Amino acid sequence: MPYVYPLVARQGGTIADATVGSQLSRPSRSGRSSPSTTTCGGSTGTTTIAFLQVGSTVVISAPTNVAPNTNVTVGVVSLVLNEQIPVGGPDTGLTVNAVHVTVNTVGLAQTNVIVASSESDIGNCP
Repeated sequence: MPYVYPLVARQGGTIADATVGSQLSRPSRSGRSSPSTTTCGGSTGTTTIAFLQVGSTVVISAPTNVAPNTNVTVGVVSLVLNEQIPVGGPDTGLTVNAVHVTVNTVGLAQTNVIVASSESDIGNCP
């Protein structure tokens, strides 16, 4: 549940370790967080990843603050790091996914996984 303060919404997603396996590759991530904060003035989100490996390829080897919507491709594995998606509708805000993994190899594997996601949104702003 988001923390709600006067005119501020905060949400945080944190995970210590995750492995997503397939026949073709195995993305492995350790220590990532994706907090999202929204006020009437706008939204911010960040992602910190301690380690990221896809198969035998190390993508991030030390704790790193990742820029929003960083795209990485390793073989047939596509990653979006610090994926930031605006929330629309009656409320406004931001969804932050630390890691969004997709694999789409015809006839072999299809994977779509989001790791450490958070959303903050707010409404009724003056």
